[in-house]
Formats: sequence, C-alpha cells, structure tokens
Amino acid sequence: RVHQLKRRHRFSNDDRLCAWRAAEYGKGARRCLDLGSGIGSVGLSCLWRCSASATLVCVEAQAVSADLLRRTVALNGLQGRVRVVEGDLRDFSLGGRDDDDENCDDDQRTSGFDLITASPPYVPARGGVQSAHSQKAHCRFELRGGVEAYCATAKRCLSPGGVFVFVMASADPRTETAPRDAGFTILERFDYKFKGDRDKPHVATVVCRATNPNPTGGGGDVVTSCHRRELVLRDADGRRTLEYRAWQEYMALKPNTATMDALYDALVDLRRAVDDEDGRAGRLQRAIDRATALGMKPTRGSDELREALSLQEALTSRDSNKQTT
Repeated sequence: RVHQLKRRHRFSNDDRLCAWRAAEYGKGARRCLDLGSGIGSVGLSCLWRCSASATLVCVEAQAVSADLLRRTVALNGLQGRVRVVEGDLRDFSLGGRDDDDENCDDDQRTSGFDLITASPPYVPARGGVQSAHSQKAHCRFELRGGVEAYCATAKRCLSPGGVFVFVMASADPRTETAPRDAGFTILERFDYKFKGDRDKPHVATVVCRATNPNPTGGGGDVVTSCHRRELVLRDADGRRTLEYRAWQEYMALKPNTATMDALYDALVDLRRAVDDEDGRAGRLQRAIDRATALGMKPTRGSDELREALSLQEALTSRDSNKQTT
C-alpha cells in the first residue's frame, strides 16, 4: 500500500522493474539504501522481497514526496525497518550526520550498504518543458543532478561486495558510461521494450558492483561477462506477452512462493486449455489447479486464469442444462 498523489508523480513499471532486479541480486542484503526515493516505490518494493531482518534508508529531497513516504511507512507498520532522510542525495555520505540509523551498530554503519537502488530522472534540466508542479518536475528532470550524481553517491556508500542497481533511459549512453566512470563494473543490463513493434527499448535496469575496493577510485570497466537481457512487455498488437505476464504474477506473489519459469508454464497451460476444444474440461481443470497451486488468483489483470474459470463455469452450466433436458 503506497500513498501517492492522484495527478502528480506516481509509481510505475520502471520502479518495479528496478526493484525486481535489485531484489534478485541482493537477496542476502541486510542494509539497503534508496537514493532519490520519491514516494518510496523502488526501495519499499525491494525491501519487501529482501529478508525480514533487512533495513532501509530512503533519501529524498522533495518535502511532499518525503511526507508521502513517511505516511506509507507508517501505514505498512515499517517504522522499525525504514528511515526517511529528507535531503539532497548528493550530500548524503556514509557515517555522516544523516547516516544515524538506530537499527545498525557502528560496524555495520561504517561498512556501508549491501544494496543500493536508484531511479534517476531521465531528462536533462533543459531537455524539455518542465511541469509547474515541483514534485513532477524533479522526478523527470535532472534538477538535483543526473545519473552521474546517483552513481557517485552509491560508490561512496556501497559496502565491499555490495550491489548498486538503477533504472535509466535505454537510449541514453550515460546508462553505461556513468557507472563505469564512477568506478563500477556492470554485471547485468536488462532492456525493456514496452511494445514489440518498437525498434529500440524504452528503459533499462543496470546492476553494478564496485570495480575495486578503493571508495575514491574510478576507472570502472565493462567486463565481457556482463549479462545482457531483454523483456518485451506487449506484442505489436498491444497484448501482454507471456514473459511480461509471468513477471506480473511473480511480483504480485509473496517472495519465494513460485519461480517465474513455473508461472510462465502455468500461463501457457491456461491459454492452451482455453483454446483446446477436444478434452477441454479435463485439461482446463488441470491448468486451473496448477495455476492456483502456485498462488495465482483471478484478480484484475490475471486474464488467463479469469478466462479459464469463466469458461469452466460456462461448460459446467451447459452440461447441467443438458442433463436437465
């Protein structure tokens, strides 16, 4: 449950995609940091998928966003695990006056954060017409620094062996040059196409680690083992792809409930069962049972399971009418 304004900045798939990759790479994280948190959608989504003992520090400069974030923390009973620092991320430093987390001891505080996340604004300060509403303008435009500033702060605050994950516009060359220049090695770049008929992806998530243990060192390089992946959200006709649907179901479930591969296979079974006119009833029931066993529910957006249940009800009603007549 997240507090957000109706016609201002709201959480998006960009945030959830960033949280997904961060949680996958930072499963063992104990101390997390979210830079430029906004309303907290990246940091809180990531924390939900981390261990129950993990803590989170959120740094946000916009007063309206910081207030919404505090209300969300209270709404979800996370006051003991989440601390909101209202200030400029460029001024945040490890062990500084803002880094006074009561949930960790001095050794943890000086060793840095195990997992750092960020969703920098994508547009340079003079790259377009800014919204009259300060919250929306700061979320989209680089009014307090761009991805370079986020990378620099992350490098200062990351623990040895820790991971930094951020989301950025795919076409922007800084998506890779900024972390390299800050002293990071890119482990994974995941590009996302919102529609399959587009030539280029829209956004990308980047997973990094420090190239060397020297917190002031630069010269990060891209290694040949960097894992490059792509996810298409919708096909050319606007229909959600099965890969995207599996991701949606995965993100809706509690952590460690089911794998994306298992959910993908269940979705394939549901679609095939609905289209199978021969022996449909038996196959339909098996597909439904498999999906529900994985935790899938016929909620809004779960079209495959809803369609299968609707068809099953129609077939049952038809058979019942035949027996009556």
